Amino acid sequence: MVAALILLLLTSCKKDGQMLTVINEDGTCVRELTKHVSPRDLIDSDIYPDNGKEAKMEDWEQTWSLMGEDTRYPMPMTQEQYDSIQRNYHGEYVPEMVLKHYKRVFPSVEDMSNNLPINNSMLKVEGSLKKHFKWFYTDIEFNETYAYNDSTFYFPIPLDRFISADSASYWFTGQPDLSQKRSGAELKELLDEIEGKVSKWINANLFAEMYDYVYIENYDKIKNSPVSKERFIALRDTLAMSPAILNQQPYNNGKTIMKVINDYFKSDAITSAICLYDSIDTHYTKHGQIMELFLDYDLVMPGKVRDAGMGLYDGEVIHYKLTGDRLIPGSYTITATSRVTNIWAFVVTLLVIAIAVGSFFYRKKK
Repeated sequence: MVAALILLLLTSCKKDGQMLTVINEDGTCVRELTKHVSPRDLIDSDIYPDNGKEAKMEDWEQTWSLMGEDTRYPMPMTQEQYDSIQRNYHGEYVPEMVLKHYKRVFPSVEDMSNNLPINNSMLKVEGSLKKHFKWFYTDIEFNETYAYNDSTFYFPIPLDRFISADSASYWFTGQPDLSQKRSGAELKELLDEIEGKVSKWINANLFAEMYDYVYIENYDKIKNSPVSKERFIALRDTLAMSPAILNQQPYNNGKTIMKVINDYFKSDAITSAICLYDSIDTHYTKHGQIMELFLDYDLVMPGKVRDAGMGLYDGEVIHYKLTGDRLIPGSYTITATSRVTNIWAFVVTLLVIAIAVGSFFYRKKK
């Protein structure tokens, strides 16, 4: 399980779905989430009666489609449709062949950001849309910022104790770009160095969380403790930053953590009284929810895109990645700016010029 957390934080996760956001020139917007779901969220049948409707998403238009096809079908899927797909794709798991779509039109970006179509109470989301009128054109700036809810999710040992803010941001988000003017070998050396420090940070936090959620909360269970509770709490960061903890390898089942505590206090009274594995379960339940966030985030802006922020623009759509690890260094903002041409401004300007020229020749003729 220790290895699993390290892999979640150091590498990419399985894609959770695709979220398309369309910003209209008048300020309204459309959001659509597309993802695979279980049969319970697809079918209305004897086995799953009245399912496939998802009451919490009742304000969203819900449809389904076969992968690779554009045709959308109304929800819920019937048992006959499900069986037909099963026959046509014999041996395949139907939910892996089907995509479910959730679509909704919002009057404003703020309203859209307050109704994120993913169930994650650990996120704070704020959106805004600003227009800058410049007569012949209007610049439209879109921002949507994602951050952890600090009351439910935090790392007790700060990341900046191990690496700089720029290095942390580059590792988790790709910005700022630290690869510039570096050779391939130099970039690998930089990434290896950052990875080593991030691994130490993860180890320190794993220890600190176990220390907090198990040993402190259950300290009264310890008989003949070699140290007072207050002193034990005060020593958390000291032990978390010890070389044995920072350099521990995965798959050791907590043996290193137990050994560090036993060796430091010269007693096994603490570790023998507490179940270490309960803390591991608590740790993973909390962190796993946010680390599972992995969305392809596509954005369509009105007019001509002038700045895609951290996204990649293909001429029509701006592509971003919205993942849990991108939020670790701090808030993560999806941002883009586009320019809309005000045709009416050109018409008015030409009319004014035409009237002015006409008036000049009219006066001259008289």
